[in-house]
Amino acid sequence: MRYEIFQIDSKRECDYSFESWKYAKEKFNIKDYRYVYYGSIDEGNILDGEMLDQIFEKFNVKIPDDFEGHSLSISDIVVLIDDDENRKSYYCDSYGWENITSIVKYQEAVDYLRDELKDQRKAWLMGNENHYGYLYMICNDLGLTTEGQ
Repeated sequence: MRYEIFQIDSKRECDYSFESWKYAKEKFNIKDYRYVYYGSIDEGNILDGEMLDQIFEKFNVKIPDDFEGHSLSISDIVVLIDDDENRKSYYCDSYGWENITSIVKYQEAVDYLRDELKDQRKAWLMGNENHYGYLYMICNDLGLTTEGQ
Protein backbone atom coordinates (compact mmCIF):
# COMPACT_ATOMS: atom_id res chain seq x y z
CA MET A 1 0.00 0.00 0.00
CA ARG A 2 1.17 3.50 -0.79
CA TYR A 3 0.56 6.62 1.26
CA GLU A 4 0.84 10.36 0.94
CA ILE A 5 1.25 12.90 3.72
CA PHE A 6 -0.21 16.39 3.59
CA GLN A 7 0.43 19.15 6.12
CA ILE A 8 -1.08 22.59 6.46
CA ASP A 9 0.87 25.02 4.32
CA SER A 10 2.72 27.37 6.64
CA LYS A 11 2.20 30.20 4.12
CA ARG A 12 -1.58 30.03 4.52
CA GLU A 13 -3.52 31.63 7.31
CA CYS A 14 -5.26 28.71 8.93
CA ASP A 15 -6.58 28.79 12.48
CA TYR A 16 -7.08 25.03 12.83
CA SER A 17 -3.41 24.03 12.56
CA PHE A 18 -2.60 21.46 15.25
CA GLU A 19 -6.26 21.35 16.33
CA SER A 20 -8.58 18.40 16.88
CA TRP A 21 -11.08 17.34 14.22
CA LYS A 22 -13.91 18.47 16.49
CA TYR A 23 -12.58 22.03 16.19
CA ALA A 24 -11.32 21.80 12.59
CA LYS A 25 -14.24 20.11 10.84
CA GLU A 26 -16.27 23.31 10.36
CA LYS A 27 -13.25 25.14 8.90
CA PHE A 28 -11.47 22.32 7.09
CA ASN A 29 -10.44 22.92 3.50
CA ILE A 30 -8.13 20.61 1.59
CA LYS A 31 -6.70 23.68 -0.19
CA ASP A 32 -5.01 24.66 3.10
CA TYR A 33 -2.70 21.65 2.76
CA ARG A 34 0.48 20.95 0.84
CA TYR A 35 1.87 17.60 -0.23
CA VAL A 36 4.99 16.72 1.78
CA TYR A 37 5.76 13.02 1.33
CA TYR A 38 5.01 9.83 -0.57
CA GLY A 39 5.95 6.32 0.49
CA SER A 40 4.84 2.73 0.75
CA ILE A 41 4.16 0.37 3.61
CA ASP A 42 3.89 -3.41 3.76
CA GLU A 43 0.24 -3.83 4.56
CA GLY A 44 0.14 -7.56 5.26
CA ASN A 45 -3.21 -8.28 6.85
CA ILE A 46 -3.46 -5.23 9.06
CA LEU A 47 -6.25 -2.68 9.28
CA ASP A 48 -6.00 0.94 8.17
CA GLY A 49 -5.72 2.12 11.79
CA GLU A 50 -2.68 -0.06 12.40
CA MET A 51 -1.03 1.17 9.18
CA LEU A 52 -1.72 4.77 10.17
CA ASP A 53 -0.18 4.15 13.59
CA GLN A 54 2.92 2.64 11.94
CA ILE A 55 3.23 5.67 9.67
CA PHE A 56 2.75 7.99 12.66
CA GLU A 57 5.52 6.23 14.56
CA LYS A 58 7.84 6.29 11.55
CA PHE A 59 7.43 10.05 11.11
CA ASN A 60 8.00 10.75 14.80
CA VAL A 61 10.72 8.23 15.74
CA LYS A 62 12.58 7.19 12.57
CA ILE A 63 12.00 10.18 10.31
CA PRO A 64 13.25 9.50 6.75
CA ASP A 65 16.12 11.71 5.61
CA ASP A 66 14.17 12.93 2.57
CA PHE A 67 11.17 14.09 4.64
CA GLU A 68 10.95 17.88 4.72
CA GLY A 69 7.80 18.36 6.79
CA HIS A 70 7.42 18.55 10.55
CA SER A 71 6.96 15.37 12.57
CA LEU A 72 3.55 13.84 11.93
CA SER A 73 1.08 15.56 14.21
CA ILE A 74 -2.50 16.51 14.86
CA SER A 75 -4.22 18.12 11.82
CA ASP A 76 -1.95 16.34 9.32
CA ILE A 77 -3.56 14.16 6.65
CA VAL A 78 -2.44 10.71 5.56
CA VAL A 79 -3.93 9.27 2.38
CA LEU A 80 -3.78 5.49 1.95
CA ILE A 81 -3.78 4.30 -1.66
CA ASP A 82 -4.44 0.65 -2.50
CA ASP A 83 -3.39 -1.28 -5.61
CA ASP A 84 -6.63 -0.30 -7.36
CA GLU A 85 -5.86 3.41 -6.77
CA ASN A 86 -8.66 3.74 -4.20
CA ARG A 87 -7.81 6.57 -1.84
CA LYS A 88 -8.80 6.94 1.82
CA SER A 89 -7.99 10.19 3.61
CA TYR A 90 -7.42 10.35 7.36
CA TYR A 91 -7.07 13.37 9.64
CA CYS A 92 -4.63 12.92 12.51
CA ASP A 93 -6.79 13.70 15.53
CA SER A 94 -6.02 14.25 19.21
CA TYR A 95 -6.41 10.53 19.79
CA GLY A 96 -6.40 8.37 16.69
CA TRP A 97 -7.57 9.10 13.17
CA GLU A 98 -10.71 10.55 11.61
CA ASN A 99 -11.73 9.19 8.20
CA ILE A 100 -12.37 12.29 6.06
CA THR A 101 -12.44 10.57 2.66
CA SER A 102 -15.95 11.73 1.76
CA ILE A 103 -15.23 15.32 2.79
CA VAL A 104 -12.04 15.47 0.70
CA LYS A 105 -13.78 13.91 -2.32
CA TYR A 106 -16.67 16.39 -2.02
CA GLN A 107 -14.35 19.41 -1.80
CA GLU A 108 -12.31 18.17 -4.77
CA ALA A 109 -15.52 17.65 -6.80
CA VAL A 110 -16.81 21.12 -5.95
CA ASP A 111 -13.46 22.67 -6.93
CA TYR A 112 -13.48 20.71 -10.20
CA LEU A 113 -17.01 21.81 -11.03
CA ARG A 114 -16.21 25.40 -10.12
CA ASP A 115 -13.23 25.32 -12.51
CA GLU A 116 -15.37 23.71 -15.21
CA LEU A 117 -18.02 26.38 -14.72
CA LYS A 118 -15.42 29.13 -15.10
CA ASP A 119 -14.22 27.55 -18.35
CA GLN A 120 -17.76 27.12 -19.63
CA ARG A 121 -18.67 30.70 -18.72
CA LYS A 122 -15.67 31.94 -20.70
CA ALA A 123 -16.78 29.86 -23.68
CA TRP A 124 -20.35 31.06 -23.29
CA LEU A 125 -19.25 34.68 -23.19
CA MET A 126 -17.42 34.08 -26.46
CA GLY A 127 -20.62 32.78 -28.05
CA ASN A 128 -20.29 29.06 -27.38
CA GLU A 129 -23.14 27.82 -25.16
CA ASN A 130 -22.16 24.11 -25.13
CA HIS A 131 -22.92 22.51 -21.77
CA TYR A 132 -23.16 25.82 -19.92
CA GLY A 133 -26.76 25.23 -18.82
CA TYR A 134 -25.97 21.72 -17.60
CA LEU A 135 -22.99 22.86 -15.52
CA TYR A 136 -25.00 25.77 -14.18
CA MET A 137 -27.72 23.38 -13.00
CA ILE A 138 -25.18 21.11 -11.28
CA CYS A 139 -23.49 24.01 -9.52
CA ASN A 140 -26.86 25.48 -8.55
CA ASP A 141 -27.85 22.09 -7.04
CA LEU A 142 -24.60 22.06 -5.04
CA GLY A 143 -25.35 25.52 -3.72
CA LEU A 144 -22.46 27.12 -5.60
CA THR A 145 -22.82 30.63 -6.93
CA THR A 146 -21.32 31.93 -10.11
CA GLU A 147 -21.23 35.54 -8.96
CA GLY A 148 -17.70 36.92 -8.78
CA GLN A 149 -16.11 33.58 -9.65
